[in-house]
Amino acid sequence: MLSEANRSEKYLVPNQPGRVLVGKIGWQVRNRGGQGILPLHTHDIAKNIATIGTSKRRYGKVRLVVVPQKRLKKWLTINANKSRLNPLLPEFKAISHTAPVYATLTGTHFISACQLILEGGRRYKDDKEGLRLTLMDNDEEGKMIQEVGVDAVVYGPELWDDRPALLQLMREDNLEAEVMRIERVRDNIRRSRSRRSRLRQISNVPGNVP
Repeated sequence: MLSEANRSEKYLVPNQPGRVLVGKIGWQVRNRGGQGILPLHTHDIAKNIATIGTSKRRYGKVRLVVVPQKRLKKWLTINANKSRLNPLLPEFKAISHTAPVYATLTGTHFISACQLILEGGRRYKDDKEGLRLTLMDNDEEGKMIQEVGVDAVVYGPELWDDRPALLQLMREDNLEAEVMRIERVRDNIRRSRSRRSRLRQISNVPGNVP
């Protein structure tokens, strides 16, 4: 018997589009126990892109599912309400309402971070003194995403009704996202320790005032 993850492969669309415009992508509302997306995590990734660039090695291909036509209206409404109630998220009015549109199975926060940057004028955590969320001049992959779309693997709308296979794909993404979050926390701790160590070294130099 095929596992849920392996079974999902039968739903791959035969003619893969390669890249999909970020303006045609929204959230899968079943993800993360119905949360769909975490706004602060989205801003953390957008900040990461703005400061060190977009890494294909890190984010790879995102997995998307075509939103079934029969579910499109409800999906649009849920996504719009989620965005309205969470001002840190990208503005949903910028998302296409014309089929085909896609929901994220993996890379949810990465896609939303790209949408924040595409909006222009957004700042980290929407703080007026926060880092401006924009691409670095040499971020070629970031520019490619903004202009022609994110590198994607697309599943047909039939996957939407195969709940076990759908949830398994999202579960794998959630585990990876948690690992990445822990890595970022550890990096922040290491940088903080390094700064404290440098300050102690400076204070120990003769003639310096502690």
